[in-house]
Amino acid sequence: MQGRYFYDALSAALSNFSAGLAGKTGKAQYLKEPFRLTPKSKEEIEAENKRKLEAYIEELKMYKLQFDANKKERH
Repeated sequence: MQGRYFYDALSAALSNFSAGLAGKTGKAQYLKEPFRLTPKSKEEIEAENKRKLEAYIEELKMYKLQFDANKKERH
């Protein structure tokens, strides 16, 4: 497991370093959460799916607002 963390850290660092050499900003990030060693419970899966659905709905609302604003500008 320790090797996996090291691999991910090194991978993110090298990716960002090489992007910096090319004059760009690297977007690679290290892990935000530790690796899970146990399977998720049904409640955790349902809560995660609910969060994803709510985020998707908010994204669609933003697209609608942008569409409506562009439509008003054209008319």
